[in-house]
Amino acid sequence: MGGSPGYHMVITRQQAVPKPSSAVRKANELYAELEKTFPVVDASFYKDLVCPKNWKDHPYDRWFKLKEGYSSYMVEHLLKEFKARPTDWVLDPFLGSGSTLVGARNARVKGAGFEVNPFLARLSKVKMHGDYDARALRARVDALFQAVAERRPIKIRMPALTITEKLFREQLDTLLRIKQDIWAEPDPHVRDFLALGLGCILERCSYARKDGNGLKYPKSKRPLPLVPTLERQYGLMVDDVARGIPSTDHLIVNADSRRIQAKDILREGGDLATDFLDHARFAIFSPPYANCFDYTEVYKIELWMLDFIKDYPQLRTLRDSSVSSHLNKQYDGKESFPSTLPDLDYVVDLIPWEDTWGKDKMKAMVLHYFEDLKAVFTRLHGFLGDGGTVVCIVGNSAYGNVPIATDLFLAEYLREIGFGKVAIRAARILGTSSQQQVVLRGNPYLRESLVIASP
Repeated sequence: MGGSPGYHMVITRQQAVPKPSSAVRKANELYAELEKTFPVVDASFYKDLVCPKNWKDHPYDRWFKLKEGYSSYMVEHLLKEFKARPTDWVLDPFLGSGSTLVGARNARVKGAGFEVNPFLARLSKVKMHGDYDARALRARVDALFQAVAERRPIKIRMPALTITEKLFREQLDTLLRIKQDIWAEPDPHVRDFLALGLGCILERCSYARKDGNGLKYPKSKRPLPLVPTLERQYGLMVDDVARGIPSTDHLIVNADSRRIQAKDILREGGDLATDFLDHARFAIFSPPYANCFDYTEVYKIELWMLDFIKDYPQLRTLRDSSVSSHLNKQYDGKESFPSTLPDLDYVVDLIPWEDTWGKDKMKAMVLHYFEDLKAVFTRLHGFLGDGGTVVCIVGNSAYGNVPIATDLFLAEYLREIGFGKVAIRAARILGTSSQQQVVLRGNPYLRESLVIASP
């Protein structure tokens, strides 16, 4: 991990924070002590790779802009640095848009992923399917738009999502005709490809915009025209498929990474699952951040319009299966908060929760968040064994004007679980809300980092 060009030690405790409160000062002092036990390096090399800044240029990454995603190039770079072999497997327990598996394929390494969101799991499966015929796909796309131009009667039902008409208005009939033709495709792999292309443009062709914890309807937004936007989307997807990148073994399971067990993986993957369990050596992933974002809500357009969710009870079930990073779940009462790290408890007690908009529920969310990730780390250690390496890309947060150094707390958990070496590569400084920015501007612990744990 050490010795890579462009890295140098970060002495964050010496950086000035404008007018720190007593709570901020105490938290920073604790973090400075923790950093004495973990090597922390400035790794700005990763600055543009830990976010989808360049997603328009990267094959496969560019299919769908996952706000929380990262570049497959970073995964490829890390696997080469770690000297991963073709017989090795890399695991992503929060698969998202599949960047880890795409990067593993580029590095000729096998990849496995767990993803609780069925739309995102499907996105990764389509990206990793290695048997598409680019010429046949182009012909099928042409046939789709011909069928839509004929304005055939709409026979499929409109999704039960109550905001459907508000989302698409005058383009709704065209959308339903496109969906109807896709759903009639008999080849399941081609159908998935076509449906995914539609899902990737839904937000851009709607009156909504993903924003933080859900959808907003800015008055200034003008939806993109559906048919030409979808034509461009299919064009770039087929172009990427036509590159002919050799496929590698991969395994994708639509499951909750906090609770998944080896028997679940074996039931889903058969011989591939056995090979994965025998040769899993790396885990590279980015969990949801403790930022109050409900990603079930953020991606509900895709979930509903592509029939992954058909009623509101299903949506609630999916939300309850997600990591505790938002307030749209029920949490234990004040008297039964989960036990956590003493250092985390210390910082949590510094925060004036009564001044936050979530109050005690926000406190419960933060504590449950770390317990959830500890559960994931414990399972990772079980899958990887004593010789495995973990790379966790995570952003720190702040509540009540007090920074929460998530990277340092997760580093503590990884060491506690049994990883011998744990280090942090600080990729970039993060912002926070405008109110907190006045107090925390320049705070060195508001950062996005790679937490790397090895034997």
